[in-house]
Amino acid sequence: MEALAVLGEPSPEGLVAETIGLDAEAASESLGRLAPAGLARVEAGGAERLRAGCHALYMDVAIIGMSQTRRRVLHARVAASLAATPGAEPSAVARHARLGEDWRRMLDFAREAGRRAAARNANRAAVGHFSEALEALDRLPESEETLALAVDLRFDLRNPLFRLGRIAELRARLEEAGPPAERLGDPARLGQSDTSRNPSP
Repeated sequence: MEALAVLGEPSPEGLVAETIGLDAEAASESLGRLAPAGLARVEAGGAERLRAGCHALYMDVAIIGMSQTRRRVLHARVAASLAATPGAEPSAVARHARLGEDWRRMLDFAREAGRRAAARNANRAAVGHFSEALEALDRLPESEETLALAVDLRFDLRNPLFRLGRIAELRARLEEAGPPAERLGDPARLGQSDTSRNPSP
């Protein structure tokens, strides 16, 4: 029940097993016992069966019954498992990484989700994902890499904000890129920062 509640949507049995730390056979047996009680259902999912909780109320009870530490651990496991799964949706990985307080994974996958959204002109979604990546970045210790990311993520926001006409926010984000670029001392990023007053993409 805990794994199904944390996953929150129909998921492959293998992912459920990894979330609760059981081998595939033990997890299948455990899930099989939930179905007759009306606590779980099986859905067709191509090569692998999907498992899901039957009632939102039961899932809410399972979530409430877990300690915060337990929820964090399970979400982190889900994020790690999804990250290793070809074709996994980056935003799903980022969401579970956030709830699992896996800040670096959240940063990487939120940024990738933002890039994909920007590429299809889903600009509001792109801004949301890049902003989540910045939120994760704030949780990481400062280093050359994080300083570089502090600059790059703000420039990732440039085109989506411009397309949305949010020019004041765009200027503010680009101005924010200045201090980390200066601390980093990277000529290319300093050059980007110096041109940040021009909002055209």
